[in-house]
Order: sequence, then structure tokens, then C-alpha cells
Amino acid sequence: MAAQDSLIYHWKRVVTGVHKGETEATVVDLVSPIEGSHLISALQGSGGFAHWRLDRAPLRKSMTGQLTDTESLSWAVDCPLLVVRAGRSPSKNGSYTYDGGVTWNEFATEPPGAVAGSIVFNSTAQVIVWATGGSTWRSFDFGKTWGKSEGLSGNMELVADGVTPTRTYALSGDKFYSSDDTARSFQPVESIGLPSARGRMRATEYQVGDLWIPAQTGLFHSMDAGKFFRKLPYFESVESIGFGKPATGERYPALFANGKYKGILGVFRSNDKGLSWTRISDPSRDFEGHGVVTGDPRIYGRVYLGTKDRGILYGDPD
Repeated sequence: MAAQDSLIYHWKRVVTGVHKGETEATVVDLVSPIEGSHLISALQGSGGFAHWRLDRAPLRKSMTGQLTDTESLSWAVDCPLLVVRAGRSPSKNGSYTYDGGVTWNEFATEPPGAVAGSIVFNSTAQVIVWATGGSTWRSFDFGKTWGKSEGLSGNMELVADGVTPTRTYALSGDKFYSSDDTARSFQPVESIGLPSARGRMRATEYQVGDLWIPAQTGLFHSMDAGKFFRKLPYFESVESIGFGKPATGERYPALFANGKYKGILGVFRSNDKGLSWTRISDPSRDFEGHGVVTGDPRIYGRVYLGTKDRGILYGDPD
């Protein structure tokens, strides 16, 4: 498994409406659903936007029900216009959109102590699962009512399976959990190879039990719903991992990793499930190895990179 020569990518900045001289907000999360706006961002300070045009500032109406800070985003793979988010605001701390980000609707109610945390839609948008305030909750009616999940306590990172609508994963410290009853209850999983000091776990869209974890010690992949995580060779550290449209003739999505590979910081792409990687970032730029990354499921090769103080960049192969 060796990196190929670098590909030539053309990088541009996503226009967010920040005036010249102002500092861009830290990008916490990015999603690129298969329908609706190509990009939805989670930002500190301004909450984030649905980016219908990458070359124009988002419309003010996309800020309806806006959070002041957004920490978590999730879209339902079988109902991609439905996106849910959690963060902080003067009123409610969670909301959803049913039209790909044109309008946002605050939850009618929230769990006790709910603020920020990790939130996911299952693949069919049947249930919202929200780990917040030290407990995990689920709602089948878009936030009108909530029921507490059993088997979890403390702050959890949640991921919904990319295919199975009843399956949700939870991760905290060195403990990994799984639920197969639509988050009613979670059971601990004896997970081998689970890394510590990690970034956000991701479930591969349209793949069963397929999980990726970026970590300070490398990149880890599970194909059996978290029972075993294999460390990929050559990656020394990875900050984030994302998925994009598969290459021609492939069914598995293109992978994008932001980290350090064979001593080189950069953004890398793989078309073969992580067997080989190609550097796609420009070594002359100073965003190497930092930020959150995701691909575009509708445009092959396109990648989005959310930085800590330089806004959002996107790259296309020349």
C-alpha cells in the first residue's frame, strides 16, 4: 500500500459572507447529502449554513432557526433532504430540515439538560438519536417526544449504520456500543483494535457495518460493525475521514483522509477502499493536515475541507 504521485487539484474557497479582515469561524463538521444543497456546514459562532452556491454567500433564509454554535450534523441516507443538527442557541439546541437546508425547524421539546452533543438520523429518518447532557435519547416524531436509551451513560459519540435502519453505534473513551433495536438499548461490544485519541468516527454510507476512525495514531477500519478495527499502514495520524462519489466502475465510495501519510501532511484520496492513496492537496498551502474533510457523493473527486480559521475550501481534480 503506497501513495501514488500527487494529483493536481484546483482549490477554491467556499464563500461564507465573512468580510475581508475578519477571522473565519472554526468549522466543526461538514456533510454533503446526495440531494439538496451540496454542502451543509457546522460552525462555531455563526452556527453554519446550507451552501446552495459555493461561490456566493448563503442566503439569510438559510439561517432560519439558526444555532449560534453547531457541533453535530447528520443526514438520512435513504431520505437525504432530512438533516438534523445539535449545538447551542438562546432557545432550542436542536433542529432539523426536511428540504435540504432551505428552512430549519426547532424541536418542539428537548431532553432534560440537552445542549450540543452528538446527534444522528437513522438511514430511513425514522428515529433521531441524541447523546446530550450525559444521557442518550431517541425521538420518533422529530423532537415532539423523547425516550431515554438504555445501556449508556456519559457523553457519547453516535453514528448510524449506513444501511441498517435499526442499528446505531456509540463510542466513548475505550468503550464501544451497538444497538440493533432503533436505539432503545445499547450493548457493549468487545472491540479489538479500537484506537484512543481519535477524531470523529464515520459510518460509510450504503455499506453495512462499515466504520472508519481517524486517530492520532493512524487510520482504522472495521467491516464487522466494530468488532475488529484494522490499522491501515503508512498513516501516522489522521484528523478526519470522509466519503465521496465512487470512481467509475467502483461501488465503494471514494475516501478522503486529512492527516500525515509517510511523513507528509496533506489531504489524500483513495479509490480502492484504502488500499492505495494519492495526495491531492497543494504542499504550498498552509492548511495541510488540519480540519474536517468530506467528499461530494454527486461529483466525483470533489472534496470539502473545513479549517479552524480559514473557512471552507473545496477541491476538484483538474
